[in-house]
Amino acid sequence: MDDGSYKSKECWGKLICTHNFTIEEVTLLCQVLKEKFGLEAIPRRQIDGIEIYIRASSFSRLKKLISPFIVTSFLYKLD
Repeated sequence: MDDGSYKSKECWGKLICTHNFTIEEVTLLCQVLKEKFGLEAIPRRQIDGIEIYIRASSFSRLKKLISPFIVTSFLYKLD
């Protein structure tokens, strides 16, 4: 629950830290997020690897999908 963040305070996009995955693996994960859960997710290159960026347009869907599984101390990550 702790390996992700938001893009910026001005944007509702969310990041999932997948820096130790290959581009092929991250691309597959993004496809699965779209096909199975309807989330707009794209691979995003960083200096230290590749992360998954979930577009702001998918934030409300993401929040609805995962909020029942988030422990109380991590709920602030969904604001």
